[in-house]
Amino acid sequence: MNNKWKENLIEWLQKIEERDYSWSMNGYETHKLSAAGLYCKLAKIYEDHYNFDKQKLKDTLNGFRREDGMFEDIPGHKNIIAESRQAMSGLYNLGYDVGECDISPFFKRPLFFMNHSSWANPWDAGAQFSHYMFFCRFNKNNDEIEKTLEELKFYEHSNGWYSQRPPSNVLINGIMKVFTGFDIIEHEMKEEHLRNILDYVLTAHSSAGGCNIYDYVYVLEKAMKIGYKVEESKTKLRLIYNKILEHQQADGGFSYNKNSSQPAIYGQTITPALKAGDIHGTTLFSMALSKIDNALDLGLGLKLAVS
Repeated sequence: MNNKWKENLIEWLQKIEERDYSWSMNGYETHKLSAAGLYCKLAKIYEDHYNFDKQKLKDTLNGFRREDGMFEDIPGHKNIIAESRQAMSGLYNLGYDVGECDISPFFKRPLFFMNHSSWANPWDAGAQFSHYMFFCRFNKNNDEIEKTLEELKFYEHSNGWYSQRPPSNVLINGIMKVFTGFDIIEHEMKEEHLRNILDYVLTAHSSAGGCNIYDYVYVLEKAMKIGYKVEESKTKLRLIYNKILEHQQADGGFSYNKNSSQPAIYGQTITPALKAGDIHGTTLFSMALSKIDNALDLGLGLKLAVS
């Protein structure tokens, strides 16, 4: 197996570190909190291939920490939640203490994402569920975890979670988000329900595009973990591995889209969207590559990072 892609990527990661986590080699020097939070996952995945400056990452993240333990760069209720989760998972991946945070101003009951209209879009509702499970786990709030899991059952269907049937790509991304919430609290699904969801995703899903690829890999790996459709999943993972490498750019980084870097995050411009690698795409595909490496035992030496 040709591992030249990995050497080129490590060189790109080193340059991005030297640039204090700019989003790309030609990106803007803005929104460092999200960039550094994502970079922490890359530092975990490739920790056996480069000596990342973990202290620098920790200091960069903590520069955005609020008195309540949350992190803020881009204002806005959901932005603070998302960036705080990203920063805290970054610290966790680097081996640092995450610390407690006061989430009460952001998650009052009734929970803003636990209603019929929110679960019409499981892409967003699933993300908020995952964030809440993450915070509750690190705040050791088991009562809220159990209560929210009970509420989630109201939106449960054989092929995912929703209040009214959304497009397949939205439903599948929501499934992946719910799975990440389950994983962080180590919640075991009933195997029959999990198999039904896996059958649906394996039938209905496209592995084209950035998020689609990661969603698909996430589900395929989960199928293998329970010994379900293992050979089918292995075959598809091998094909996806090569698809991912098609997203690597000449500078060594991966781009979310094959022909352009990711232009914005949380509504904020981060790159001029040129044909170049970006932190968002590189993180997304590296997370997928690490799962493929571990599932197929490819010997790439990639570590698994927590979402």
